[in-house]
Amino acid sequence: MAEKRAYIVHGWGGSPQDAWIPWLKKTLESKGILVSAPQMPDEEHPRIDLWVGFLDGMVIEPDENTFFIGHSIGCQTIMRYIQILPEGVKIGAALFVAGWFNLEHLSSADEERIARPWLTQPIHDEKFQSHVKKTAAVISENDPFGCSKENIERFKKLGTKITTIKNGGHLDSQKELPELLTIFTEMGIII
Repeated sequence: MAEKRAYIVHGWGGSPQDAWIPWLKKTLESKGILVSAPQMPDEEHPRIDLWVGFLDGMVIEPDENTFFIGHSIGCQTIMRYIQILPEGVKIGAALFVAGWFNLEHLSSADEERIARPWLTQPIHDEKFQSHVKKTAAVISENDPFGCSKENIERFKKLGTKITTIKNGGHLDSQKELPELLTIFTEMGIII
């Protein structure tokens, strides 16, 4: 049986040491999954080309034993990477934590400038869907960046299984997120 590989992509301004990422990495590794949780480049000023290119350079031979987990802008990075895979390539699953297609309440003109391309450059739903077998999203009802209902509807349009959490904020302060293990178990990724 081929080795399972997971890639965890942190969010804007984040790192692989943030919140639940170290816990998830350790937990998946204990289940025999090879996990990469890289520090994304220029994390304070994420750019689509830079982040997607970086992820593309890391992932070797994506296949049905390849899984992606993203937080916030990391979810967008994963979706944009998956949509550019060669025709016929299928990955096992993608799990999105506090993922978004729209944002509110950005705190500065600089943040709005950085976010604009991520909000305006389309994600090609059909291309994305053609490459991924299963998708799930964990979204908090009180995400401070708003648009939760709109983002949930967009994920549903992609056929994504949604788990909502009450009072989770942007899901960036939790040291553990056991809902992720439940989802991985339901998807058959871990036993």
